[in-house]
Amino acid sequence: PDLLKSLPPFDNKKFNKLQKTRIFNWGNETFDYKENYCYEYDDLTFDGETPEEFLSAMTSSFSPVGAGGGFVASGGGGGASASAGAPPLPTVYVGIILPKTAPSGFHQFALCLAGSCMSAGRVATFGSPSQNTSSPDIVAKKTH
Repeated sequence: PDLLKSLPPFDNKKFNKLQKTRIFNWGNETFDYKENYCYEYDDLTFDGETPEEFLSAMTSSFSPVGAGGGFVASGGGGGASASAGAPPLPTVYVGIILPKTAPSGFHQFALCLAGSCMSAGRVATFGSPSQNTSSPDIVAKKTH
């Protein structure tokens, strides 16, 4: 996003009743949240790590495999790690959205970080060959 523009809906009085976030509604103004919004995080951590530590551990946990461009994680997840002293990998939960009418089969998915992806699993559907199984372009409650 362009940090030198306002961020909808924060710039719109109809949707945003908070004066501070209407005044400081540009992307670059969100970085100084202590001064602009009078807000301070008690403890900004994820799985016990700061955002910088988490990103560093996640980035170092992916390594290339062969010439095909695939990637593998260097640890197990759920607190496991590949070797002594290596940072533990976080547990990742995935929500899959599929069309209500889908053909029978397996649907594979990947996890990606900073442009590097690895196969992460698959889900199965049991469908009817007589139903229209083409998926609309837009995900909506009526179709998914």
